[in-house]
Amino acid sequence: MDTPDTLSTSARAVLTAAAGREDRRALAPDLPAAAQRAVLRSLLQRGLLQEDKSDLRITPAGLAAIGASTPASAPAARTGLRSAAQTVVAAWEAGTGLEEALVALQTALSTPRSPPNPHQARPGPGAAPSP
Repeated sequence: MDTPDTLSTSARAVLTAAAGREDRRALAPDLPAAAQRAVLRSLLQRGLLQEDKSDLRITPAGLAAIGASTPASAPAARTGLRSAAQTVVAAWEAGTGLEEALVALQTALSTPRSPPNPHQARPGPGAAPSP
């Protein structure tokens, strides 16, 4: 697991700021563009941030890395199957945080999919087009 000692100053600042936000959204650090990308890419690969639509959000592993905890009143972040699997791969490659990543993957696998939007229903194969 990552500890505050293994995080760069910029990475720690990004995680600390995200942990303090109600929506847990991570913002890019005040650095040149290439350095911003490097810091955020590193946090994503280590499983400390996750992609949520077009945003980056801190993960439970990210909170643990800075010594913060998830408040009981905060809604649980919904991790998609793809991002959970990517977190497992990143943890496997990094050699740290694998247990937490596997728990997140199991949660994503056990979370039922949301029902499709009835206004965008697609007919199955061989179905007649609707009038």
